[in-house]
Amino acid sequence: MNGDFRVGPWLVQPSLNTISQNGTSNRVEPKIMEVLVCLAEHTGEVVPKEKLLQAVWPDTFVCDDVLKRSVSELRHVFGDDAHESRLIETIPKRGYRLVVDVKPANGKTPAHLATAQAIEEELPQVRPINRQWRVGLLALGIAVLVGGFLLAFNVGIRARLVTASGPPLIHSLAVLPLQNLSGDPSQDYFADGMTEELITQLSRLSSLRVISRTSVMRYKSSNKSLPEIARELGVEGIIEGSVLRAGERVRITAQLIYVPQDKNIWAQSYERDLQDVLALQSTLATTIADAIRVQMTPGEKAQIGSFRPVNLKAHEAYLQGLYHLQQAQDAKYKRDKQKFSEEEIERTIGSFQLAIKLDPNYAPPYVGVWEAWDRSPLPPKDWAPRARPMVLTALRLDDTFAEAHRAMANI
Repeated sequence: MNGDFRVGPWLVQPSLNTISQNGTSNRVEPKIMEVLVCLAEHTGEVVPKEKLLQAVWPDTFVCDDVLKRSVSELRHVFGDDAHESRLIETIPKRGYRLVVDVKPANGKTPAHLATAQAIEEELPQVRPINRQWRVGLLALGIAVLVGGFLLAFNVGIRARLVTASGPPLIHSLAVLPLQNLSGDPSQDYFADGMTEELITQLSRLSSLRVISRTSVMRYKSSNKSLPEIARELGVEGIIEGSVLRAGERVRITAQLIYVPQDKNIWAQSYERDLQDVLALQSTLATTIADAIRVQMTPGEKAQIGSFRPVNLKAHEAYLQGLYHLQQAQDAKYKRDKQKFSEEEIERTIGSFQLAIKLDPNYAPPYVGVWEAWDRSPLPPKDWAPRARPMVLTALRLDDTFAEAHRAMANI
């Protein structure tokens, strides 16, 4: 389907990856939009899972869970209920069906429907076909089938050759803010914290340039297209995804886009107990590093694949600190920005200090306190003497922690 279209009262703009209604716009991942477009092209029909997977991820192996998650996120945007669906119906063991009318945004009849209508109108006027015509049409049909088979065979060989060459090498990468799918804004800190942790893990790789948290956070809830974002950040690869935390379970879904070709080269969904969230982050970072074929030293492989067990409440407090620190950075967009920034910095320091109290051997919060002081309105002479021993403690606990080395250099 080309161009914008409407699904019931919603305006869908594939070029922007947005779904809008009554002035409210929601941006979805490109692959999720492709799933919606594929369903819209066959509205009212059951689209098999295999067909959707082949259409949206032609050169990538993905499991059914990724497709389920894509449909789930579409339902979330549309406010649809999987058990009493008004839009996207699940056909058990078969696939999915879009059960509402799809209309182009410009009001014109879609080309495939217009063609069908024209054929239907012409059918009653068709004259009986004589035997000679039947033979000719049969021969033509056989020729078309043979030609189609040869074309499909050729394309299949070409696709296998492209796949065999492996995914493209990526030297620069941006991790966009992971979406919070819980529906609870108070859980934003958790999704933002997971984004920060993934950036930190990938930043350990010396041969990969990873954009900082400060630079990517401005794209949170952005309607800009991935090529625009990649161009502004100067990267070849973009990771985007979502986090859903429900009780003591957490699910992360992520996909890696090679922007120069607008190609999805990896997608996966993980679900773990909350206690295993740090192990999950290490698994995710390692999988991404393998997918982009980045060169890793033996030491980097050991670092990115390892993690130290951390008191879960300390980790929660650390993520809260990161969230408040980001809020302080965004204070420049607030009306009473100075007061707002000072309050958020105070919350940031309190959260990091709580994390240190709960787990004194956890390195990141020590550097977090330094960063909060560095962004506070206080003059450096008031906090620098206290910052140095905290950063040295972080380095003693984890001498591979890149942010700690950066902090010491700044001090």
